[in-house]
Amino acid sequence: MTLFLGTELTIVSPEAKALPSQNPYQITQVNTTNAIYFLNLGVAYNNLGENQRAIADYNQAISLNPNYAEAYYNRGNAYGELGEYQKAIADYNQAISLNPNFVEADFNRGLLYRQLGETQKAIADYN
Repeated sequence: MTLFLGTELTIVSPEAKALPSQNPYQITQVNTTNAIYFLNLGVAYNNLGENQRAIADYNQAISLNPNYAEAYYNRGNAYGELGEYQKAIADYNQAISLNPNFVEADFNRGLLYRQLGETQKAIADYN
């Protein structure tokens, strides 16, 4: 499966995925000076449930490209999975400010607002 330009993520085999001691993901192309590489690496770690490692890679992507809305969005998702809702909302806010049409960020921010009991803000995001 190819994620974005610059990095290819390959699932080795269904059998390898079933073995918890083996990593079913293999990075086959590397460009460590590209923010897309770190975004993709973060996605891979996030898919493995390693949110802290994913956040570190999203941080690297953001340091390489501070205007990378997708990196803020994905970091927000990782923070949300860790229960760090205010950090997640801040990242969704940044993603939306960089890309006002980032519907997924609005939706996910709405989910967090709803979970925090901020119903009116959630409704505004859903709208």
